[in-house]
Amino acid sequence: MDPLYNSTSRLPRGPKLAKKTARTLGDNPGIAFLLKAAFWVIVLFALVRIGWVQQHVLLPFAGFQGRVACALAGTSPDSVFVGLSCTGADPMALVVGAVLAFPVSWRQRLTGCALGLAVILILNTVRIGTLSLVVDRRELFQLLHVYVWPAVLIVAAAGYVFSWMGRSLRAPEGARTSRPATLPFGELSTFSRKATLRFLGLTSLFVLVFYLGYRTWMSSAVVLEVARWATAIAGFVMALFGLPAQVTQNSLKTAHGVWIVTQSCVVTPLLPVYLAGALVLPATVGRRIVAALATLPLFLLLGSVRLLVLAVPAALVGSHVTAVHAFYQTLAAALVVAWLALRTRRGETPWTRTTACLQSLAAGIACALAVGMIGRAWLWPAAERLRATAHLGHAWIDGQGALALLPAFQLGLWVSLWFALQRSFRDRAFLHGLAVLAATQAVLLIGLGELAVHASVAVPVTVIRAISLVVPIGLALWLPRWVVGPS
Repeated sequence: MDPLYNSTSRLPRGPKLAKKTARTLGDNPGIAFLLKAAFWVIVLFALVRIGWVQQHVLLPFAGFQGRVACALAGTSPDSVFVGLSCTGADPMALVVGAVLAFPVSWRQRLTGCALGLAVILILNTVRIGTLSLVVDRRELFQLLHVYVWPAVLIVAAAGYVFSWMGRSLRAPEGARTSRPATLPFGELSTFSRKATLRFLGLTSLFVLVFYLGYRTWMSSAVVLEVARWATAIAGFVMALFGLPAQVTQNSLKTAHGVWIVTQSCVVTPLLPVYLAGALVLPATVGRRIVAALATLPLFLLLGSVRLLVLAVPAALVGSHVTAVHAFYQTLAAALVVAWLALRTRRGETPWTRTTACLQSLAAGIACALAVGMIGRAWLWPAAERLRATAHLGHAWIDGQGALALLPAFQLGLWVSLWFALQRSFRDRAFLHGLAVLAATQAVLLIGLGELAVHASVAVPVTVIRAISLVVPIGLALWLPRWVVGPS
């Protein structure tokens, strides 16, 4: 018998597999939503890039926002130049694309689009007004324009979309077309929904305060003193183990060069995330207070441990610049994997739980190293040649190596999470997750350059690191609720 034919049908297995895959994608709300959202966002992004739309719609729209903003702020309309990058079109496209893809009635979708556009329009007008007030203070203007306001618009867009989705799911049954059988993040049933929402709310608030005060942290003499203490501790530990280390104020000289430890080396976005987690910890008030008070000494210790990476041979870590900047990102991933591995094996012996935790971490590290070696040898050069030939994007400055590390890091984390959650690698959700990761990585690689060149939006490196963590973790907890059964 021809091996391409099934014994019960004359239809070739290849077409049957294609039909089965298409049917699976269509039957799973999570996959269908992601595909539809990507389609709508791509269409809207292409629409706002059309020359006629930019000249006759976006530029007049930007001018209108500028006049209103300056009138409200009491400044001259000539104080700031309001161009295509000031229209807020990209955040609006993201909101509208996600809302149009959500499986509810069209009346709800159109209402959601209108409200979302209004939210972004108001925020963008306020953005232009605040920038017109500080136009003479160049450093503050640059901070607000490049870092603070883009982050606010992204958080606001995501917050509105998720809030609108939650309200839509609570709408009367006749008002929606479909709803997932189970809500996402069911794996985290240990915590109540209220505690989870409280954690997300506090995290968003603390991260926003963190970035609003970023300029203060980076020029603080107190934070610089903390950096000096971290440098001194790291140098002492290196010398204790016979490693070459010389400390001078906040500089550390190792066998791999001289490193200046500044405020940005000890102040990390994980600090507000940890503080939010400490305040919603499922424990007594006293323990929460102790966990919150431990924030500064804990991150002082972590800052010192981070510097120890500089003493590791380059053959093990590759680039020391990339390794030291990815320390907190890697630590957060390891903690999540360890927590899930221990939690899913409650009731088993401590030895079994510890072994499973180590196996999960080892599997992820091995996968990340393998992907990194394959990528450096073949995939990344091929991707760069394709992008340059087809003009699929523009170069994005990646001084810390966050984007170059992202593919290997995400795939390694994905495998670790699958081990930790005791799921089968024959599960369709595992392959679907790989496909989603590959798609998001491609969109990110192209989108960063496009935003930098065409919208004058410099995405902070911390956003890349957050995406590296959030996407695999979210998929691991969410996707299996919608994709069920072996392949």
